Amino acid sequence: MSLACPVILVPGITATSLRDEYALPAETLWSMSILSTTKEYERIALHPDDLRYETIEPARVVADQVLEVAYKELIEELRHNLSEDPERSVPVYAFAYDWRMPLEISEARLVRFMDEVIARTKLLRHYQNDPWIKNPRVNLVGHSMGGLLITDCLARYVEHFRERRDWRGLVDLLEFAYDNARSAELQRDYAVLAEAAGVVASPQIRNLGTLGGNICQDVWCWYLQDGFSCWKSGGKFCDLAGGDSRYYGSVMGGHLCLSNHPSDTAVALAALDARVHIVSPKGGREISISDFLCGHNWVGGRLQSHTLGLDEIVTEIEVPFRPTHSTYAKFALRKSWDFAIASVAVSAVIRDRVCEDLRIVLGGVATFPYRSHEAERLLRDREIDKASAGAGAEAALENARPLKMNGYKVELSKTLVRRALLSLGSVQ
Repeated sequence: MSLACPVILVPGITATSLRDEYALPAETLWSMSILSTTKEYERIALHPDDLRYETIEPARVVADQVLEVAYKELIEELRHNLSEDPERSVPVYAFAYDWRMPLEISEARLVRFMDEVIARTKLLRHYQNDPWIKNPRVNLVGHSMGGLLITDCLARYVEHFRERRDWRGLVDLLEFAYDNARSAELQRDYAVLAEAAGVVASPQIRNLGTLGGNICQDVWCWYLQDGFSCWKSGGKFCDLAGGDSRYYGSVMGGHLCLSNHPSDTAVALAALDARVHIVSPKGGREISISDFLCGHNWVGGRLQSHTLGLDEIVTEIEVPFRPTHSTYAKFALRKSWDFAIASVAVSAVIRDRVCEDLRIVLGGVATFPYRSHEAERLLRDREIDKASAGAGAEAALENARPLKMNGYKVELSKTLVRRALLSLGSVQ
């Protein structure tokens, strides 16, 4: 069996240490290691008129090492799990870059680093007799800003890669664009998905993101993000159960982890009966998005909100349900770059003002996109008016079990459901 391609890990913003090389000895100006944290904000500030220099002189600030505390586990998993033979591990190289600089500067360095990684890997004995040596390539793995850097780099250097035989497969992937928010076809036939995609994060994230990445993202619970010991980080407790659950806690219960699923598009896709196509070295499979995002479960020893295995990737999302009317409503603390405190996706087939078929899915309130079959049964074969919309909203939240600090989400979600249903009833 052929060995996997070497991996280049591109970390997120602030995850590369910075040092001033003018000082003797060189001084670390930015680091977040286990032993010490250094954040010299003034000394790493760039001059507004010339980005080659810092505001405070003398200084020559350069990228140092990728922060091990954030990526050590990921690097080890990639190195050993991509190869069945422990003696033939896959090399993983971390790309350190100055995250203060414009993307084009870091992208030019990344292109040169790709060539360096290929040259280094050719020197490894177990790769010299492997089929990889005839068609050397690399896998790029990005986190946060690293993902943006990779995507923009590939788009910027597409002609450079096209000229190289070993990069042709990558060019094919680049020419598949994700632009759900602006798609005229989606806005006409699947408004709920276009509207949900249009409020994901920020325009920059939407332009460079993917639908598969959005539905597979991990939770944004602040206890997990701040390093608390919990089920997802190796602990045996969920702090949301008795702690601050205002924004990220489920009101519909949960198993182990009580953090709500953060995706906007997953809620819309669940309202369209979407099916997820998955492939791995063992073959392919197809699964409904409701089964794919079934809440927090153990998969290969990891607690995650989807059923994707370590060796699987999402390749396609199929949308079989075609509504005549659909919409997405979201409430967030900020209008941009924020997750839903509560949301609802409604898709329906309405003829002669009567709702013949519909889907009502709640977001931001459960560990998975929560579909309310109770509300759907209540509204099916009825006309949507203020009375029926109010009854549907009550039915959608009848199973709510809020935590100590997020009971307000119940009434907030009822309001969103009511507004979404009335907006459909007004469109004939």
